[in-house]
Amino acid sequence: MANRKISAFSDIGPSPSGYVYLPVVDRYEAADADKNKLVTISGLDARYTGYPYFNAAALPPVTTTTISGTRLDTFSSGLFDSARYYIKAKRGNEVQTSEVHLVQNGASTVITEYAVLYTSGILSTYSGTFVGNSGVLETYSNTTASTKYTVIRYGDTPA
Repeated sequence: MANRKISAFSDIGPSPSGYVYLPVVDRYEAADADKNKLVTISGLDARYTGYPYFNAAALPPVTTTTISGTRLDTFSSGLFDSARYYIKAKRGNEVQTSEVHLVQNGASTVITEYAVLYTSGILSTYSGTFVGNSGVLETYSNTTASTKYTVIRYGDTPA
């Protein structure tokens, strides 16, 4: 097999379903004359064939006019051990972006919110719960004005 440059998104993922598959690396050399890393790809690691373990998905947008909990995402405990979310909340010209990590163990969830940026103040906060064998991400708005949430989920299936 001739050496060639690869890029993560064009050559090893994501697939049309959104899953990213990691290939088996047969050979790795430090660098060529142009300082490019050299690898030889032989195919998918058999441990992960048919069982993808990373998923990136844009979730359907959610618009709410309530300050009580509104579900942004629900996933079965068997589907993901953890999920990382990029969330944009928008109300008129006000915008807030946050990243949220949610980890669940089949009985409970723990979340942390970080990288919070906003134009005019905090628009919402987030909570993780475990309901009916599923991890749940909810948002709590600070007003009843219409707020639209755009969410991208990066999920990690059980190892």
